[in-house]
Amino acid sequence: MGAIDTVAAAIAGERKRLEAELARLDKAEAALGVQRQTPTPTVAAPAKPRRRRASASTSPAAALERSQQLLDWLREHGPAGITPACDALGFSKNQFRTASRRLMEEGKINRTGELQATRYAVAPAGPPPVPDPPAAGEDGTPQGRILALVTERGFHTALELAGMLKLPEEEIEAYCGELIREEELRMERRGSRPGYVAA
Repeated sequence: MGAIDTVAAAIAGERKRLEAELARLDKAEAALGVQRQTPTPTVAAPAKPRRRRASASTSPAAALERSQQLLDWLREHGPAGITPACDALGFSKNQFRTASRRLMEEGKINRTGELQATRYAVAPAGPPPVPDPPAAGEDGTPQGRILALVTERGFHTALELAGMLKLPEEEIEAYCGELIREEELRMERRGSRPGYVAA
């Protein structure tokens, strides 16, 4: 309940209390046979609080709920464009874009096409296939292999590199740290995933 609603409720409560008190005093005067000289004061009704135009909720919880609604709707109805999805779910286009961007970053949906032909669909189940490791780097060291992989194929997380190179993730992070200090790699964040790209 907003501050205005709280004040309005307090005023309404006070009005009821004063009206009850006035009724009690009127009864007491009537019982005593006293004639009142002045008219009974009336309490004005509280002004109706002005409400701001309802705006779409922008809380993280609401955004997360919209993402889940979109994912559930796409599972039920299949691939769709932005307009049918917005109409069915009651989303604004900005709310749809925020929800779809989150789902794409999480790998839960895919986008295909461009402009009016853009369609959104649920991504296939399971993790993306892990590509074969690249040929050994110039020097054949883990650092050379990491650098060759990231240079040839772009962004990768430490976990992805560990799987491709069959090394523990902690070792990959240590090797990547060395390559960052040598300014061969740099860290980058894609959505909530930190990873490595060529510097």
